[in-house]
Amino acid sequence: MTPESDLFYSFSRFLCDVALMAGVTFMSVTFLTRPHPRTLGRVGYWLISCGIFVTVVAAFLDMSEEIVPFGRWLGLAAPGENELLIMLFGFAPGTILVGIGLFSWIKALVMLDTEVELRKQTQAALKEKIRAAEEAYHAKAVFLASMSHELRTPLNAVIGFAQILKNDEFPTTPEQRKDYLETIERSGTHLLHIINDILDLSRLDSGEMQLRSEACDIEKVVEGALEYCAPFISSRALTIERDIKVGAIMSDERAIRQIMLNLISNAVKFNRPDGRVRIKVARAANTLKVRVEDTGSGMSEAEINRALEPFSQVSGHLARRSEGIGLGLSLADRLVRALGGTLSIDSTPGTGTIVVICLPLHDQAPAENDGDPVPVEVI
Repeated sequence: MTPESDLFYSFSRFLCDVALMAGVTFMSVTFLTRPHPRTLGRVGYWLISCGIFVTVVAAFLDMSEEIVPFGRWLGLAAPGENELLIMLFGFAPGTILVGIGLFSWIKALVMLDTEVELRKQTQAALKEKIRAAEEAYHAKAVFLASMSHELRTPLNAVIGFAQILKNDEFPTTPEQRKDYLETIERSGTHLLHIINDILDLSRLDSGEMQLRSEACDIEKVVEGALEYCAPFISSRALTIERDIKVGAIMSDERAIRQIMLNLISNAVKFNRPDGRVRIKVARAANTLKVRVEDTGSGMSEAEINRALEPFSQVSGHLARRSEGIGLGLSLADRLVRALGGTLSIDSTPGTGTIVVICLPLHDQAPAENDGDPVPVEVI
């Protein structure tokens, strides 16, 4: 046998092994005499196990130069050898039956059932993963471009006003110096907020985020978030309505603070001029319910899904008008889930947005070891 025929025989044996592992039945076919190389035979079989009528076309071809190398064109031929090409036409949806005959003195017919539908599903899943990876790559590229702008702007303010205060050539009044210092403080706080968002998201993704059970004053947390947003509230003449009926709770104060800051910040930044922000915090049994409502431009269902993805912002004009890198809502959602709660969004374009979070409460006072960090895994 030639090396080519050895390779074909080896490949055929491999397919036989695959067929055996797949539970395929072998059907014996014995040829009493060797047919002429140009003889074409047709035999019909009923496959009882599959319930499929199969037409078997057995073609013995001489692979000499006088005859078109049909088998070699199919990729199944061994040059210089006689071979058996079997084409099985099944009527099962999504199924192709492929038969391979071992050449020379053929004594067996092997039928291998290939499930095409499974292969299509695998290919579709692979394409979906590639598409998701490309979208994630694009989102991170947009994030890096946005982050460079968001970091550069407050940094320029900090450095610029610090240089003015340091340089004696620019005389300033006490009121001007106070304004410059407030700008530096505000820009530095904004930088810290961005960096905290990035670090927290990274910790959540890597499973290194650790939560503590400690006393947390909800009213103070809300006041702190509103104080941070004060420049935006003032510049847009927003009306803030608060209804806080909960005092201190047992939870991770840093996570609660980050959640409230991101929700209130979004409600303020994406609001319309002269708009309104309503903040309601109440307790129902062992659940803390927080509702943040704004009168902004609202979001469609597709935009809501996009806003919950990290590094994404809902639309170009809102992103250009508002500061941020597209982490606030996504980070709040992940932190809420890390605390065992849920976050839901009700929004319609043109009517504003309502964000509701529900968190489980633990009334017990912290024990001696309650302050130990607990690793968090967010799915």
